[in-house]
Amino acid sequence: MNDVIKNNSIELPAQLNHPKLQELIASASALNRDQLLWCSGYLAAIAAGSAAQAAPASSADPVVILYASQTGNGVGIGKKLQQQLAQAGVVAEIFNALDYRKAQLKKAAVVLLVASTHGEGDVPDTAMEFAEYLNSDKAKNLKTLSYSVLALGDSSYAHYCQVGRDFDARLAELGATELAPRQDCDLDYDADSKSWIETVVDAVKQQVGSSEPAADGPISYAAQAAGNDYSRTEPWLAQVLANQLITGRGSSKQTRHLELSLEDSGMAYLPGDSIGILAPNPLELVEAIVAQQQLDPQARVENPQGQSVALVDALVNDFEIAPLSRPVLQRFGELSDSLQIAGLLASDQADQLSEWLYGRDLLDLLVEQPVPSLTAEQLVSLLRPQQPRLYSIASSLAASSDEVHLTLATVEYSARARDRQGVTTGWIAETVKEGDQVAIYRHENPLFRLPEEPDRPIIMIGPGTGVAPFRAFLDQREAESAEGKNWLFFGDRNFTTDFLYQREWQAHLASGLLTKIDLAFSRDQSERIYVQQRMLEQSQEFYRWLEEGAAVYVCGDAGRMASDVHDALLNIIQKEGGLSAESAADYVSLMQRERRYQRDVY
Repeated sequence: MNDVIKNNSIELPAQLNHPKLQELIASASALNRDQLLWCSGYLAAIAAGSAAQAAPASSADPVVILYASQTGNGVGIGKKLQQQLAQAGVVAEIFNALDYRKAQLKKAAVVLLVASTHGEGDVPDTAMEFAEYLNSDKAKNLKTLSYSVLALGDSSYAHYCQVGRDFDARLAELGATELAPRQDCDLDYDADSKSWIETVVDAVKQQVGSSEPAADGPISYAAQAAGNDYSRTEPWLAQVLANQLITGRGSSKQTRHLELSLEDSGMAYLPGDSIGILAPNPLELVEAIVAQQQLDPQARVENPQGQSVALVDALVNDFEIAPLSRPVLQRFGELSDSLQIAGLLASDQADQLSEWLYGRDLLDLLVEQPVPSLTAEQLVSLLRPQQPRLYSIASSLAASSDEVHLTLATVEYSARARDRQGVTTGWIAETVKEGDQVAIYRHENPLFRLPEEPDRPIIMIGPGTGVAPFRAFLDQREAESAEGKNWLFFGDRNFTTDFLYQREWQAHLASGLLTKIDLAFSRDQSERIYVQQRMLEQSQEFYRWLEEGAAVYVCGDAGRMASDVHDALLNIIQKEGGLSAESAADYVSLMQRERRYQRDVY
C-alpha cells in the first residue's frame, strides 16, 4: 500500500503530494458550495484537456480546424465543429491561425477555416501572418488539400465577409479542392454556422472515414458555469444591482457603470470576456414606423422563432430596426421601384452605400422611400433578427462574486431632424432601473487574456470605455497577488468630468497594485492629446518594459485609436531598439505569437 500524507484531514497518496495541491486543499475550506462545484468542473476540464493532448495522434493525415478571429466568435464555432467531428468519430486538431505552422498546410488532408472579417474588410490580428503566407510564393501547390471556409462578417459593411472570401479564392487558386461550399454568415450566424458544420462533418466523414464516435460524457460544471447554457437565443435575465452615471456634471457625453447579478445563474467569466445584452427597440420609434405605414399595431406576424405575435411586439422585441443594413435595403429594393436604392446597391457603389446607411434607421427609409402598400408581413420580412450588443466586462469574479460589471457610453446624435440614441445604451440610460431585469449572455474571448505568468509586467491602453477590461485585469491580479508590474494609459475628453473610475486608479496607485498611469485628456488644451502621444513621450521606459517581457493590451475604438496606437508601438520599438521598420514589425509579430500583444477593438 502506498504511503499517505495527511493534509487538512484528507489523506493523499504519496505520489499526489505537491505543495500547490496542499495549498489548494487548504484554500477550499473558504469556498462556498457553488464555488467548489465550479472549481471541480474547471479542474476536470483541465484534466480532460491534458488527457486529450496526451492521446496518440491519428495515423492518417490530420483534419485541421483553423480559426482567424478578432473577438472570439470564430473560436467558439471552431470548438463546436471539433466536438461534432469527434462525435462522428473524426479526430481534428484545432489551431489559432497565429499558432499554426504554415508549412503544415501541404501535409494536411483537410483544412476547415473559420475566418472573421474585422472592420472594413480587415484581416484579424491573429491571422495576418497566415494571410501573408497564403498570398506568398511559399504556398505554391496545395493540390492534395481539401478545404471549406466559414466566413463571418457584418453585412452593414461594404466588404462583407471579405477575409473568408479571399481565403476561399486563394486556396482554390493554389489548387486545393473545395470540400464543401463556403458559407457566409451575418451577425445572426447561429443557423448558418450550424448548417455549415453539419455539411462539413458529413463531407469529412466521406473523405477521411471515421472510427467509433467518442462516447458522450457528462457536461462538466465548468462548461455550464462558463455560460454555455446561455446565448443570444436563450439569455439569462439578470437583475440590475446598480446603474450609475460616472461622468461628471457638464460632461459632453454620458458614461454609465452597470452592475448585474449572476446569483443562481451558474454563469462564470474571465477578465477579457464580454457580455451580450439584448435590448428592446424604443416604443416611440416602433409606433412612428407603424403610423408611417398606416398599419394595425396588433396585426399578427411571425417572429424569427416562428411564433405568431402582434406587429408592435415583433418590432419592439424581435427585429432590428436600427441601424439599417445592406440586406434590408436589398430586400426593400425588391418591393420598391426606387432608382436611388437601385443605384446604391450597384456593385461599384459600396462606399457610397456605407455612407448613406450610416445613422439611418427603418423609419428614415420608409419616410424617404415611401411604399404605401407595404403590409405588416412584408415589413417584417425586410428585417433581420434583433442583434445583441457586446460590452467588455469591467469586473473580476474573484473580486465581485456573483456579479458582472459593465461600462457603457450612451450613443447620442441628431440626424434628419431627429434626436437619436443607441438602441442598447439609450435604453439603459433612459429606462433601466435598479431591480429591473436585463437579458444577457457571456461571450467568451480567449484571445484577450491576462498572462499566465503572474510576475509578467503588463501595459494596458484603454481610452474611454476601452478601460473597462483593465479594471477587471487589475481586480484579478490583486486577488491572485500577482507580482507583475501594471501600467495604464487612459484618455478621454476632459479631466474633471470624464476621468472614469478615478478614485479606484488612485487607490491602486497608493497600494502599489498600479505601478504607473499616464493620462491623455484631449480637450483640456488647444492641441488634442491622445494616448498614443503619451506612449511616445514615455518611449524609453515603454521599450524597457517590453524588453522585460511586458504584455501589451489595447481596447477600444478600431477606427482611429487602435491603428494610431499600433503605429506608436512600432515607432517606439524602431527608435529605442535601433531597428529598421521591417525588424520592428517582426518584433511586434513575435509579441503576438507569444501572446504579448493582444487587442480587443471594435
